[in-house]
Amino acid sequence: MTNDQRLAVLWAALAKIADKESRRELLTAGREHAIDLTIAGDIDGSGVDRLSVEGKLTIGEDQTRAKSVPAPAADILAYMLRQLTASRRDALLRELPELFAANGNQVPDVEPHLREAAEGLLKRLAGRTEQTVRGSVSCRYTVE
Repeated sequence: MTNDQRLAVLWAALAKIADKESRRELLTAGREHAIDLTIAGDIDGSGVDRLSVEGKLTIGEDQTRAKSVPAPAADILAYMLRQLTASRRDALLRELPELFAANGNQVPDVEPHLREAAEGLLKRLAGRTEQTVRGSVSCRYTVE
């Protein structure tokens, strides 16, 4: 195995280890850290050239983003079912699963104007909330 092949194995191993061992929740937003690392070891019993890594790890600031939150479909359907008579509601709850199965596990087609009305209603029944998104982590480095 060439040194380049051993280095490829080394970087792949470090990537897998870092993926499992890194703890993003412990990094503080807005911080920078100077890094000075030395990597040495053996791959399949053969040594790899000692590597020196210097650089800076930067943790970006957390961001707040707006997020659309739709009303739960079960709540919407329950409200609409409540508007029907008991006999019509029972019939619909019995028939719709049968029609769904007979239609290849798809909701039966409806008139376009009803679909458009339903889509418009769903848009109006969506609320907005804010969500915090963690800042990105970047690293500028050199390897010698």
